[in-house]
Amino acid sequence: MSYIGRGVDAISNVEKLDNITFNGGTTYALTKSSAAFTPVGANNILISIDGVIQQGNFSVSTTNIVFDWSPTSSNTCNFILHYGTGVLNVPADGSIVAAKMAANSVDSDSYVDGSIDAIHLSANSVDSDAYVDGSIDAVHLSANSVDSDAYVDASIDNAHLADDAVGVAELSATGTASSSTFLRGDNAWASAGGGKILQVQHSTYATSDTTTSTSYEATTMSDTITCAATSSKVLVMFNIAYSVYASSSATHFGFAAIYKDVGGGGYSVLYPAAASSQIGGYSHTGVSAERTFKGNSTLTYVDSPSTTSEITYKLYIAYANGTNFVLAPANSTCSITLIEIGA
Repeated sequence: MSYIGRGVDAISNVEKLDNITFNGGTTYALTKSSAAFTPVGANNILISIDGVIQQGNFSVSTTNIVFDWSPTSSNTCNFILHYGTGVLNVPADGSIVAAKMAANSVDSDSYVDGSIDAIHLSANSVDSDAYVDGSIDAVHLSANSVDSDAYVDASIDNAHLADDAVGVAELSATGTASSSTFLRGDNAWASAGGGKILQVQHSTYATSDTTTSTSYEATTMSDTITCAATSSKVLVMFNIAYSVYASSSATHFGFAAIYKDVGGGGYSVLYPAAASSQIGGYSHTGVSAERTFKGNSTLTYVDSPSTTSEITYKLYIAYANGTNFVLAPANSTCSITLIEIGA
């Protein structure tokens, strides 16, 4: 017989919503299977854009998600998950047996007079007025029945301390305890050290750029990042696929450099400062046939931008000798990775 009842998709409290197509605005409709969807709240939404999980930069309003920035058509929504509160079921009358009842779920009004014997008395159900003086020994003391006034000074050792019995307020440490500090071995609260990875941006490029110029020219290979703090550093890594071509005997090579633009103010060379990053060099002196040399190279630099404005890092190339220098030739892919490192 086939199953009759709630669909399996209604049992899970995690729902996958439809991906959003961005258009440069800040407000977008939330839907599930093309139907309007009302989330519990912003904290119940997990959204990934361009491979980066978003946090603290959006809110929800009825069936809409509202960003405090403007995703453009070049941004990609990878997925949207909604974490709900699960499924609650109301049991049928008379369906709950004793094994399913929690402790203290039935009060004294439900008992028949005289039906409770010693076996069915719960802990602490008889108060001190019913005890005979001197009749209570250690075996019959319940947990936490003796408070600190009854202890002899220095009589409590570690073996008799319950887990989590000592809180932050009881510590004699110096400094201030907070979510951003930790307790050092010298009994002092201190801030955590630097070196935290705050975000990663990564892009790939397969569009060829060709130059025959001996001066640096811009390519289409670039990516942007906006640092969370002025004290952050940015690790910039360009992975370059290239080819060098010449039609006569000579030594042939090209140059590559990282340029930077801050807030649209224009590009300037970042690394290396001079045309010294020779890549793809080779020689076939005395050989008249055409030659093409293909290879891979990497440019890596740690930048200290000291800004929270948007930064664009772009690759520039130049040709030193021969016919041309090609970035991302056919059947090859280049990539750029930007990593923000907290101070």
